[in-house]
Amino acid sequence: MNRITTRFIKLGRTLREGFRNFHRDGWLSFATVSVMTLSLYIIAMTFLLVTAGGALLKNIQDNVSISAYFYPSVAESRILDIKKELEDIVEIKSVVYISREDALKEFKESTSDPLILSALDEFEKEGDNPLLASLVIKATAPEHYEDIAKLLSLPKYADDISEVNFSKNQGVIGQLSHIINVTRTLGMTLGAIFIAIAVLVVYNTVRITMFARRQEFEIMRLVGASNLYVRLPSLYEGFFYGVAAAFMTLILLALTTYFLAPIAEGVAFGNISLFTLFVHYLGHIAVTIFFIGTLLGMISSAIAIRRYLKA
Repeated sequence: MNRITTRFIKLGRTLREGFRNFHRDGWLSFATVSVMTLSLYIIAMTFLLVTAGGALLKNIQDNVSISAYFYPSVAESRILDIKKELEDIVEIKSVVYISREDALKEFKESTSDPLILSALDEFEKEGDNPLLASLVIKATAPEHYEDIAKLLSLPKYADDISEVNFSKNQGVIGQLSHIINVTRTLGMTLGAIFIAIAVLVVYNTVRITMFARRQEFEIMRLVGASNLYVRLPSLYEGFFYGVAAAFMTLILLALTTYFLAPIAEGVAFGNISLFTLFVHYLGHIAVTIFFIGTLLGMISSAIAIRRYLKA
């Protein structure tokens, strides 16, 4: 039997021993996996919530604009000249001209109030239009809107622009950004706390396992077993804790996003589905959770074994 075959046999034995340790610890393994699952679940849910919030924020930002309304006496050529000036500004993404006729047409299409429609018809019969021509301006980033509003209030536009209006969504951006940042910070903080707890739980679980089998380990060391051979079963035990916790986390995430997504959509996320996000990022989430879970379990086990072997 060559050396490579012998190593594979030892590897298989330590792997089976690690799984037996994981299986026979019963409630201790259950408690360990539960704490690790909670840690991974908090991290994964934070990622989904922040991602959903970011998508919602982007949608709102896309709808935010400044509307500059012009006096009825301002000629269309003057408005188009101002439009061209604004388009040359780097911070401005787009400028759309809406004539008085187009504004009236859009307003009539957007309202169903018979009194308002009747009043507009009377204005049209008299050859008048109560609505103003405007330029709808979108910035490249939300922080530029205040500067654009200041620009439009300069004296050189005072005789042209009647009013400058921010979209009502502008105020929502700051609030939503704050909520997303708080959610990210809180989620990562809680995740870090529970990861620390999980490390301690796995560490103590492995220590208890090694204490219960201390005589067996002593015999193994006396007959010449290497430290690596003694370590491997416990490392595999930590690996199985991580795999089990990651698997349970994915199940909890699927159930949470599937059953609670309709509530979250109605309350906070509009048309953005948490379950759709979960399915979309399932590959990334699964790989990350399994990596963090197994790494967490094996590092905790390695710390416990190292201290035991030094003792």
